[in-house]
Amino acid sequence: MTQVALHINSKFETLSFLTMFTNVEVSGERDQQVKLNLEEITKDERMNKFLYYGVRASRENDFQKDNQKKKDDFLVHFKSEYLPYADLFAKEFNVTVNEFIELIDWILETVTAQAKQSEKDYVYLKDDIVDVQAYKTIMLFSFSMFVKKKGIFEKFGNKFDKVLSRLTFQTGQFDEEQLRFNLIARQPLIDKGDFLIVSPEILLDSLFVNSHYSLLEASDVKEEYKKRYSKIFVDKIAAIAATQGYQEFSREFELYEGKNQIGDIDLVVKNDKNEFLLIEAKNHAVPMDVYFHDQEATEKRLVQLTNEWEKKVHKRQKHLEAKHSDYGITSTFKYIIVSKTPEILSHFSDYLILSLNEFKHWIDTNNIAMTFEDIFNSVYKLDEIPFTEEQLISMQKELSTGWNFQKD
Repeated sequence: MTQVALHINSKFETLSFLTMFTNVEVSGERDQQVKLNLEEITKDERMNKFLYYGVRASRENDFQKDNQKKKDDFLVHFKSEYLPYADLFAKEFNVTVNEFIELIDWILETVTAQAKQSEKDYVYLKDDIVDVQAYKTIMLFSFSMFVKKKGIFEKFGNKFDKVLSRLTFQTGQFDEEQLRFNLIARQPLIDKGDFLIVSPEILLDSLFVNSHYSLLEASDVKEEYKKRYSKIFVDKIAAIAATQGYQEFSREFELYEGKNQIGDIDLVVKNDKNEFLLIEAKNHAVPMDVYFHDQEATEKRLVQLTNEWEKKVHKRQKHLEAKHSDYGITSTFKYIIVSKTPEILSHFSDYLILSLNEFKHWIDTNNIAMTFEDIFNSVYKLDEIPFTEEQLISMQKELSTGWNFQKD
């Protein structure tokens, strides 16, 4: 099953990758062999930026995952992120944030304890290594993932009905042909009669996605949630800036041409050198097709952001260049955009458009003259190859993608 899943996933990503190339050579029976020349992309400045964006988005995702190595770390992080919405969370899920975390922790501890209890009966190879391919081992480990519903309700009571219902997979909502959205991320538990089948990894991965979209979709709390969500994102930016001596000058800083308001700037900070940073905070998730590197969708995203983000910033930049003294701002101000996740516009704009992680790196360098290319190279270190040639060959075999990389 793992091999099939990896095969499907690799083919889906390959489809997105192929659309970047204009010269694709096919050969063999049914044209099943494909040859691409990567130099075509690297020599095309525009397409090279799309390639870099894909790498950047993937690396950023890896950074986020690397920060949460243990269950307890993950749950602590979840608690810190959702306590600011505690009242909204309780209203939507009928349990508190702390009670929700206690439930998840208990389920995971139960699964872990059951797996450890079965260890003595696994099939072992030499040197006390478990034979993970042995039928008996697979069956014993699989049954460790079954949690009794009765045990959950005896421990937590019926008030958790709503939460468990939200987390339980609904087969009628599943579309097997939809690869861009994983329903299991919203509904990670599988109902099996008196039991719930639990994948610890999927359950943990689901917490942020499920909680976020559940609050966004709840008609009675969504507006307040969006309002706080935006404010907290600005708080995070301000806190990062403060580590290098930037203090808040203003929030929702309104700009006027005569009596007509032409917009506002989310956050203005300054340091003791009288250096001003004017920051637009964009706490939006990228569309799913862009997240999965669909070339056509990413092209459309670039056009959208150019019109909806960059043009507005440019208008305000020009206004402030002429009127900065009216607002008590120095002429050397720096106008930037900080987004929740990497955006394709960063690679094409004259303005700095940074993810929150990139913004932290930029602030820490204490060099506001850095270009986006400098920041990109410093953060993502593309010149440092993470895999040896032997590791790449091994991965090619294990993933069964059909691809291999070699010099012509």
